[in-house]
Amino acid sequence: MTISRTYHDVEGSVYILPADKAETERLSLQHRVLTRSFRDRLWTAPLDIQQLEGADVLDNATGSGAWLFDLAKRCKDAGVTAGHLIGTDMTDKQFPQLKLQDVGAKSDGAPSLQIANALALPKEWTNRFTLAHQRLLTFALTASEWPRCLSELHRVIKPGGYVELSETAHTLFKYPIGTPGDRFVQQHLFPLMDHLGLSKVLPTTMEEMLIEAGFVDVRIVEVDIPLNEKRGAEAKEASRNFHDAFCAFSEAVVKAGLVSADETGHRALIDAVRNQWNREDVHHKFVAWSARKP
Repeated sequence: MTISRTYHDVEGSVYILPADKAETERLSLQHRVLTRSFRDRLWTAPLDIQQLEGADVLDNATGSGAWLFDLAKRCKDAGVTAGHLIGTDMTDKQFPQLKLQDVGAKSDGAPSLQIANALALPKEWTNRFTLAHQRLLTFALTASEWPRCLSELHRVIKPGGYVELSETAHTLFKYPIGTPGDRFVQQHLFPLMDHLGLSKVLPTTMEEMLIEAGFVDVRIVEVDIPLNEKRGAEAKEASRNFHDAFCAFSEAVVKAGLVSADETGHRALIDAVRNQWNREDVHHKFVAWSARKP
């Protein structure tokens, strides 16, 4: 398999997904899939959009900025002028080249993107944000880094503010032994996660880590996203999103030297997994956690 993707390649980071145009487009698709699955909500915390009037909001590990720009548009549509909407990531490779008028933001409430380390956010941000959002760092943070990340989020959120996290729970899904899904997980995904020190049980430990970080009133919302394309257009989009993510994982496994570079074999396995989703009506579980800083 030829390593054809562009990666962040930040020293000290284990993030395994690409940072190229194809991945940026997939992130936009993923935002639509996840937002729709959570009933068109950008957060599950008990926070009304009107409460963001004059408030600062952080989108940590913003990627392409899809969530943040969606929020900016919703604020405009609701007549809400937020304070500063800030998106951060470890590089700017996926930051969009968008004009602010594309989301109707010209002054206050305009999204801004900047490079920052999720494990060491700017010191001057202490007690600043009413809402801090972070999504899908299962494949970006090691198990030992998660407490530090949550501690940083706790520090930068103002008292009474909320954190909103969402992560995949697909690592807990048990495919029948010997099926394509099981082979992909056991031969590709889990070896890569073990190699990098990623947590395979993050959904079972997140609540406790949030409490240990100092948060209270933890709320958990789970959604099951159908991947069976026979269920219609929305399921087809979800299937395409996760299929493309699996393809990226497969290249990352080869890049790490954990399996042979058999491009035909890898693609055939991932296509077989997609067929299994259709045949067995597989769903992809996502979990959202919200919690308040007292």
